[in-house]
Amino acid sequence: MTVESTPVAGQLARDPHATALRYHPLVLVLAAICAGIMLDRAVSGAGGRSGVGIWLVLSAIASAAWLVCHSRSSDQLASFALLCAIACVSGAWHHGQWYLFAADEIALVASPEMEPTCLEVVAQHAPRFLPPPKFDPLNPMVRGAQSRFTARVTALRDGVTWRAASGRITVRVDGHVLGVSAGDRLRLSGQLVAATPPLNPGEFDFAAHQRADRVLSHVWIDHPAGVKRLASGMPDRWLSWFDGSRLRAQQVLHHYLQGDTRDLADALILGQREQLSYAQNDAYFRSGMIHLLSVSGVHVAVLALGLLWALRLGYLRRGTALIGVAVLTGLYALLIDAEPPAIRATIIVVLSCWALRRGRDARPFNALAGAAIVVLVMNPADLMRAGPQLSFLAAAVLAYLARFELQRVERDPLDVLIASTRPWPIRVLQQLAQAFGQAMLVSIVIWILSLPLIVHNFHIATPVALLLTPLLAVPIAITLFSGFGLLAAGILFPPVAPALAWCFEQSVALIEATIRWGLAVPGNHQWLPGASLWIVLLFYGLVLVMPLAAAWQRRRRMNFALVGFASLLTLVTPQMLKPGMNGELRCTFLAVGHGCAVLVELPSEHKLLYDAGHLGPPIYGAQSIASALFSRQIQQLDSIVISHADVDHYNAVPELLERFDVKQVWLTSKFRADNSAPTRILLHALQQHRVPSADLAAGDRFWLDAQCSLRVLHPPSEGVAGSDNANSIVLLIEYLGRRILLTGDLEGFGLERLLKGPRLDVDVLLAPHHGSTRSNPPGCATWCSPEYVVISGGPDAQPQVREAYEHAGARVLHTAETGAVTVRINDQGVHVSTYRGGKLP
Repeated sequence: MTVESTPVAGQLARDPHATALRYHPLVLVLAAICAGIMLDRAVSGAGGRSGVGIWLVLSAIASAAWLVCHSRSSDQLASFALLCAIACVSGAWHHGQWYLFAADEIALVASPEMEPTCLEVVAQHAPRFLPPPKFDPLNPMVRGAQSRFTARVTALRDGVTWRAASGRITVRVDGHVLGVSAGDRLRLSGQLVAATPPLNPGEFDFAAHQRADRVLSHVWIDHPAGVKRLASGMPDRWLSWFDGSRLRAQQVLHHYLQGDTRDLADALILGQREQLSYAQNDAYFRSGMIHLLSVSGVHVAVLALGLLWALRLGYLRRGTALIGVAVLTGLYALLIDAEPPAIRATIIVVLSCWALRRGRDARPFNALAGAAIVVLVMNPADLMRAGPQLSFLAAAVLAYLARFELQRVERDPLDVLIASTRPWPIRVLQQLAQAFGQAMLVSIVIWILSLPLIVHNFHIATPVALLLTPLLAVPIAITLFSGFGLLAAGILFPPVAPALAWCFEQSVALIEATIRWGLAVPGNHQWLPGASLWIVLLFYGLVLVMPLAAAWQRRRRMNFALVGFASLLTLVTPQMLKPGMNGELRCTFLAVGHGCAVLVELPSEHKLLYDAGHLGPPIYGAQSIASALFSRQIQQLDSIVISHADVDHYNAVPELLERFDVKQVWLTSKFRADNSAPTRILLHALQQHRVPSADLAAGDRFWLDAQCSLRVLHPPSEGVAGSDNANSIVLLIEYLGRRILLTGDLEGFGLERLLKGPRLDVDVLLAPHHGSTRSNPPGCATWCSPEYVVISGGPDAQPQVREAYEHAGARVLHTAETGAVTVRINDQGVHVSTYRGGKLP
């Protein structure tokens, strides 16, 4: 049955007033599916009562309307009713996938804090090895090697008995887990924890990302012995077969390749990026080439072309070869875990093979819409993910350019005749120049159209990708051809494998050298806040509507320029619409785990960051802080105050210097005297980015306007005896008679010195040393009488600290529980809100 002969497509195609409806019916079906999914997410997310039952009732009503209109030959109304029915069914499907879980779902017994658990599960794939990260002086928490896999829960131990349980979990194990394959029954002994939503504004929602795969909880195991194999995976023999094939393919690549090239081969050929270092991923990300490390349309297209050439070389008939290409491409998609971009490309390859075999037009937009429908049927939540969005956007642009733009270029016959008389080297160079020009055009159009979506999700623009994409087209093709060839030759004809391995290594080396060159080009990437969701949707709505207008056909070049201008406009619009401070001081205590980061936005538009670090990898703290800054449309920090030389208070600063324009950094004399590796790295980063630094000491005071001042209460210029903590910068912010006191890790002699001074009455206190008992909570509460106390720390809060402050009449807010805490001071008083709980009474 052809796509055009299905009942749905047939009904839609009879509308005589819609050309798009007749030629691309699946596009409208896809639009209806997307509308249903987005409507369900919007209504349910806002607390609406949209359930599966309601959606199905609405679908039944729309289906009845379709039957009535169809019987009366009212094609337009029938088409509309049918699309409404499809939208309602897709809304019901999304609602069931996103909101409905079994009564024995394991996540129902998981809590935000880790609790001991014992589970029986079925592994869904073999554990993937994560090597230990390279040593980083800025990371005080050294992690060893880990293994990670996804499993399906079957039972939970409750005391001495077992009871049935269900749900999917991710499992992380400290160490290398061996001997486990897909389908194996396992017993896990570890710590169960629920997936936690973001704690800061603008932060990536990992919990929602994993919920899209119906994963709501995680298990952490501190030793491979906590994973016990109970039975082999014979019942799930297909899972085991694909898992074994994947392992065999990886072994072949590792046998013929050396060093880091092995890890890149795993990513480029098998879609496994776990063993790549952060530096490798970051280089591809900042150059705009990160899509190479995920199996996508480029990989599948190269594989399909290679298979077609190889099968035809074996003297197979064209039709048989096309069937072989479709089957083998489908098996490859399953081998790499069937990610959405690979599914999309595989379906297009299969439909193209079918169309070529039947001698028909493949209709790329119909094929692309059909691929999107399959992806959304498999997982409707993929509609909200940036990866599938970018993948289908790039494919749609390529389809449009190939069908309507690049083929429209017609050359004068006389020019063709003259060109044919030129020497062959000149003809080759001309053809290469034409191919490069077309590749450059495609690169520019895709870059411009994807820019708003990329900046909205990742806050980065990579102009260097415009140049790297055409330059790397040939090396990428050679890399993929040689990589797939190596995989096949290593299994079927080993004597050829070493030559292919050498070709793969050389082409990868060329790609990496080109990327390093690109990252050395000034202005190769730029960090940006990004537009709000409604601006992004408005832009893509314009992009969809413009090609349907008649004027587009007459003024195509001008309209392309207009779309490019609109794309760039989405980047500056947020700054233009950004509201001013309106006489308000805003102080946000960010949730960075055991660490500290306080963003202070003063009425004078001065932006100050007090500390920026956490106890863990620096990039994680930097990403949380940067996300919060971008959510406030901040690109420039007027000053950063680093309270003292503990790494969990400044290890994010070097990365923030890469992303923001920092005007000044304030330190202490004790910090400069510290000769440890982390402080040397920070001071070098300041010098590299040409950021001036100066020292603060007790008695320094800055008036930012007539009613707002910053006053340093500690330490004295000569410092005090004791640790770095005792020499933390204590900063008092005063505005309209209200006070916020930031204390760093103050303790010991430094805290004693502060408490011996004149008493203060403050409104908000940052609890010294993350709320430690060594910070004398009763003495602090008595000395400054705070109304609110904010503890910036991890989940291991000490109850006696909370009790001491609450006994003094303060309200205690812990960032690990409430998320970011925002304090606003204006002429109406002090207003406190939390990211998770909203405004406090």
